[in-house]
Amino acid sequence: MYLTVDIGGTKTFIALFDSRHHIVKYVKFPTNQNQDDFLNTFFTHLQDYQDAQPTNVVVAVAGVIKNNRPSWFGNLDWHNPPLQETIKKLFTCPVFFINDADSATLYESHFYPGKSIYLTFSTGIGGGIATASKTLTARSRLATLTPESADFEPGHKIYIWNGQPCEWEDIASAGAIRHFYDNRPVTTLRGRATFFDIANRVAVGLRDIILEHQPDVIIVGGPLALTLKKWRLPLKIILRDSLSANIPLPKITRAKKPNFCVSYGACLYGEQKAREGVSRG
Repeated sequence: MYLTVDIGGTKTFIALFDSRHHIVKYVKFPTNQNQDDFLNTFFTHLQDYQDAQPTNVVVAVAGVIKNNRPSWFGNLDWHNPPLQETIKKLFTCPVFFINDADSATLYESHFYPGKSIYLTFSTGIGGGIATASKTLTARSRLATLTPESADFEPGHKIYIWNGQPCEWEDIASAGAIRHFYDNRPVTTLRGRATFFDIANRVAVGLRDIILEHQPDVIIVGGPLALTLKKWRLPLKIILRDSLSANIPLPKITRAKKPNFCVSYGACLYGEQKAREGVSRG
């Protein structure tokens, strides 16, 4: 058993996985912005998993991990919350922390041989870069984050949009698109012109990513992934017209688990640590 925790800016998802990577029990609850209130709620929900005796616990956070400790929590104004200490009150197994974009990248990339780039289009735009062996089956293939992934911050690159300098995530994230379309969820948008607009927004940053990293596969996650089939063709047309003929267009595909890939990646990470015999965390 592997216990995973995905702490996002708006929701937290706790999931218990079996040895075949199946979720056997889970709970989702709002992420309280107040640090102490969150810890109290978190501890209450964790108690429901105490009898599972997991091999380890992996916590994914939207922030920076240093020495197996989160040092920054993105949009959450938290300061050194005792997450590990809270978990250790109930579990004696190792506890590991991982960046949530890295976790999602590890899961989504392990299905594809070669170099993959995972991009999540949600409130912002995040992602990671990984490679996976071509010699193992998809079931046992393990993706590895590349060194360039450590500095991969695609959502914060600046582009000119409508005559103004903007970060890419202010142009093409699901949040930005929702705001532009009168606060309508991206999954409810319809119309050929709308999907060409989405494709244009995504192509702004994707063009540079392809030129710089030349991946074999680009994996789209987050809410925008749920409509990919509607705007993938216009996206390919825009990219093909803007890239030179000697630059191959990578495969562009939807994430296998667009809403839960962070948790599934945390499970794979926990399994990897167990295989390596890492007993401290």
